Amino acid sequence: MSHPELILHHYPTSPFSEKVRLVFGMKALDWASVFIPPIMPKPDFTPLTGGYRKTPAMQVGSDIYCDTRLIIDWLEQNYPENSVYGGYPEGMVKALVTWAEDQFFFPFARYMMAINADHVGSALHDDRAAMLGNAPQPLDRIKAAAPRNLPQMHIQLAWVESMLAQNGPYLLGSNVSLADIAVYHSVWFLGMMPVSGADQLTHYPRLLDWMKQVEQIGHGTMSKMDSKQALAIAAESTPKPFAQSNALCPSGLLHRRVGVKPADYGVDVVEGTLVYEGSNHITLLREQVENLGDIAVHFPQQQYLIKPIK
Repeated sequence: MSHPELILHHYPTSPFSEKVRLVFGMKALDWASVFIPPIMPKPDFTPLTGGYRKTPAMQVGSDIYCDTRLIIDWLEQNYPENSVYGGYPEGMVKALVTWAEDQFFFPFARYMMAINADHVGSALHDDRAAMLGNAPQPLDRIKAAAPRNLPQMHIQLAWVESMLAQNGPYLLGSNVSLADIAVYHSVWFLGMMPVSGADQLTHYPRLLDWMKQVEQIGHGTMSKMDSKQALAIAAESTPKPFAQSNALCPSGLLHRRVGVKPADYGVDVVEGTLVYEGSNHITLLREQVENLGDIAVHFPQQQYLIKPIK
């Protein structure tokens, strides 16, 4: 039985996974869905990634693409029809995406964790603290984040409402783009936990209409796959040939054994040989991984650190 080339390791309520799922919808792609646990341990996921724990990751054979920045760049390069840039300048779209995934997203995430503090269990709170490299926080401190983050949410929601009023029906004009999807997944997350925060959107009628339009993009054509099937596909595959690295490789560590980790959160280090360093794309080769053979793990350079292993 044949399977789609694209395998997404994710879980339903993951906001960054929703970003990729909507890009699948934009491009009308077929893909396989592998559900992973929302918290550690992730026994059939981290063997593929070498320890990377953020959600989602995309698998193509024995090539594992980490971080939605790189996943979507790869999809755009390999499936260019229905571009994620919607006819707008790539730099402008990516600048908005960078804002949406940092300044815009985190107040929403902190607010939702705060109002759900009594409903999601200590394991989720402890896992998210560990992702940030912090000790577990007491519940009263987690709850105190709700009123602190509400103003930050509403300041920026008003910006989105203003953009839609001026440009509509989408953030940049008549075409949907990755900027819409990156902003949408934060607002979408307000409705994805036991205690909803969606009541915070009632003052933004244009935003509510826009959300319905973005939702209609859909997720492409999804088929379910067991995590063991995904591991078997990786074991039966070999990494794609590595491209020629740029002449100017900023790390100076090409062909050396290195560790890569996010610069923001999810501080686990992935180790391997740096075999490719390109424009916002680095590749580590993990050789002879137990039961899997050679695995190539790909990251963007944006927001990632590369250090030599002595």
